Amino acid sequence: MNVSNPLGPIIGLGEILWDRLPAGAQPGGAPFNFAIQAHQMGHPAAMLSAAGDDPSGHEILGLARDRGVDISGVSIDPLHPTGAVDVVLDTSGVAHYQFLSDVAWDYFDPTQHQIALASQARAICFGTLAQRTTISCTGIHALLAKANNALVVCDVNLRQSFYSAEVIHRSLERAQWAKLNDDEMPVCAKLLGLPAGNLEETARLLLNRYNLDLVAVTMGSTGSILITPDHCWRQSALPVTVTDTVGAGDAFTAGLIVRYLEGAGYQDMLIFASTLAGITATRRGGTPMVTRHEVEVGARYFDAK
Repeated sequence: MNVSNPLGPIIGLGEILWDRLPAGAQPGGAPFNFAIQAHQMGHPAAMLSAAGDDPSGHEILGLARDRGVDISGVSIDPLHPTGAVDVVLDTSGVAHYQFLSDVAWDYFDPTQHQIALASQARAICFGTLAQRTTISCTGIHALLAKANNALVVCDVNLRQSFYSAEVIHRSLERAQWAKLNDDEMPVCAKLLGLPAGNLEETARLLLNRYNLDLVAVTMGSTGSILITPDHCWRQSALPVTVTDTVGAGDAFTAGLIVRYLEGAGYQDMLIFASTLAGITATRRGGTPMVTRHEVEVGARYFDAK
C-alpha cells in the first residue's frame, strides 16, 4: 500500500493499563507497548485510549509522555478506574493474564480530536481485547473508519474469555494485516470455521478469506512466519535468556511495521522484528528501554549465520 501521510504518527489503539507483575507494576497494554516500541525505533507514535482520573492513570500517562508518545488522544474518564491486569509468570517466563473489568478503556468513546489523530495516522495497530464491551468496540471501529491513509493491523490477542467469532471477523474485515501467535491461530481458525491445518496453511486460509496483504504468526523461541499472497517467509528467533514474555509480541509487531514503512523487504522486516522482540523478552515488563542501535547490532546475529 502507499502511505500518503509520511509525517503522521504510528498509533496504538485500545487498552492502556498497568501490568501487575510479581516484581511490581509496569505500564502496559498491547497497543501501549506497541506505541512505545514504535517511538523507540525512531517514529512519531501516539496512543488512542482512555484512562481513569486517578493516580495510576496520571502516572501511566506521565510515563508515556516522558517516553515521547503523544498522549493527547487518551481520554480521561472521571467515572471508571485506569485498567490493570494481574500477570503470573510460569517457570519459562511466559505470561498469563487476569484482567480487571469495568475500567476506563471499556468506555472508550472517540472525541473529535481522537478522530482527527486517526485520520492522520500512517499505521494503526488495534486488537480484539479492547473490544470486549459494546461501547469500546463501537468506538474503535468508528476510529478505524476514519483511518483512510493508514496501514491497519489487527493484533488478534485472545485473552481470557474476552473475544468472539464476531469480534475477530469484524476486526479482520477492517484490517490489511493480521498478527497472531501460534496458540491463538488454531483457536481463531476454529471460531471462524476454517479447516484444520498447520500454521502456514491456516494463515493462508485467513489471508485469502479476508483479502489480507499479510499474516504474521509468532511462535516464541521457534521463530515466526510471514504469509503474503505470493510467498511465505520464515525466521528463527533471536536466542536469548527470557526474563518475561510480556510485550514481546507487541515489540515484534512494532518492528514489522516500522521497517515496512521504511521500505524494507519482508525478510529484513522479520529479522528486525524478531530482534526487537528478543531483546524485549530479556527485560522486565512490556515497555523496557530498547534503542534502535541495539536492535541493529543484534540483527547482525542473523547475518552471521
